[in-house]
Amino acid sequence: MSRRIVVRHLLAAVALCLVVAGLVVLGAWRLAVSDAHRDAEASARRVATAVLAPLAGQDFGRPDRGRVLDHIEPFLAAGTVQRVKVLTVDGGTSTVVFSDEPRVEGRPGRLDPDLAERLATRKVTVGAVPDDNEHRYENGLPGTRLEVFFPFRDAAGAEVYLELYLPVDVSGTARHTTLVLLPVVLAGLTLVLAGTMPVSMVAAGRAERLLAAHRHGLAAADGARREAARQLHDDVIPNLAAASLLLQQARARPGDEHTLSRAADAVTGGLRRLRGVLADVVPAGTDDRVGPVGGGGLAAVGGDGLAAVGGDGLAAVGGDLGSALRTLAERMRDGEVAGPVAVAVTVTGPDSTVAAAGTADAATAATAATAAAVRQIAGELLRNTFRHADASTVEVTVVASGSSVTLTVADDGAGFDPRRAARPGHVGLALVRQTARERGGRLTIVSTPGAGTTVTVSLPT
Repeated sequence: MSRRIVVRHLLAAVALCLVVAGLVVLGAWRLAVSDAHRDAEASARRVATAVLAPLAGQDFGRPDRGRVLDHIEPFLAAGTVQRVKVLTVDGGTSTVVFSDEPRVEGRPGRLDPDLAERLATRKVTVGAVPDDNEHRYENGLPGTRLEVFFPFRDAAGAEVYLELYLPVDVSGTARHTTLVLLPVVLAGLTLVLAGTMPVSMVAAGRAERLLAAHRHGLAAADGARREAARQLHDDVIPNLAAASLLLQQARARPGDEHTLSRAADAVTGGLRRLRGVLADVVPAGTDDRVGPVGGGGLAAVGGDGLAAVGGDGLAAVGGDLGSALRTLAERMRDGEVAGPVAVAVTVTGPDSTVAAAGTADAATAATAATAAAVRQIAGELLRNTFRHADASTVEVTVVASGSSVTLTVADDGAGFDPRRAARPGHVGLALVRQTARERGGRLTIVSTPGAGTTVTVSLPT
């Protein structure tokens, strides 16, 4: 189970890391784009400060190309700008009246509506270079770039725009930001995930145990029904059928005391077996009412065990596990053995004053599912003892602590060798061991032929 939990946790961690990594990359890219726009505008303003005044002295209806190039050539040579244009705008149409690339001069072009709207405000505008035929010469330059527009009036009073193309490295900036941030973020996330691993294992383990307890409860209920049917078929019905035949014989022969005595014995045996079946199907002290609860809460339920109140609530059979076990032991004894067998049941815990549904049962430290398992296991161990041990004394002890419940069933009977395989059909101890293992507990058997048997089962609460 723990391996499965670790694998699930790791898969979730990998998925989370991938999502976080994707978000970091996306954030780094958006940051790089924002920085590129800001840096491009700052560089363009420095260039514009140097060239706008001399350019405003030109009439761009018939510009002096040589003098204009003298002003912008130093920035082109230094790589500060990659392309310079001066253009006029008429609605959604622009015309390049000057450029360091003569092939684009005089050509009208369509402006993007959003760009035309921003240029109409006569403010500095920054944008990406369109990927179209009109900008094929700019897009053919190495690297990536942004275009920045500065409005001004030329010597003739015409409204024109200085368009500067500035190189930017969005990919490089995003890559650098990612390489700086991503390791730090992933390292911190890894530490958090590693720190939550124990919590995840505890939560998953608890859910697994609850599921196993639920499955075991269903299996136990089905097993109880099958066992009741078997006992009715094998013992009770034959006894009552025999009693019926004997009574018919006695009616035909009035005064036949021997036949009546045999019929009475058959009926008595049938009643004894019926009490045993009843003790198995309906545990002593149970009903279908939910008792008073408070805080952790206790609940009494019918059927084959206990029910939790409020998820992690505490429950006891009929509110008193000790009384339930004592009544169960006595009824099973009466149904299994004919001779006298002394049965003692003791329930202790860290706080003998714990109140549950009006009682003071220390075993209420056990959760509902654990208490149900204790009753079920105790019933199976007592059944084995009464059927096979030939004991005169049986002691049942339950010790509840804050983290576990320990059940001990000891007898002074015939004993056996635990190392030997069980005889065919004798599966009681195997079922107890399986039940304990499914609940995360353990079973210990101490027995010697002729010296009695002690079986101890420890279960986590």
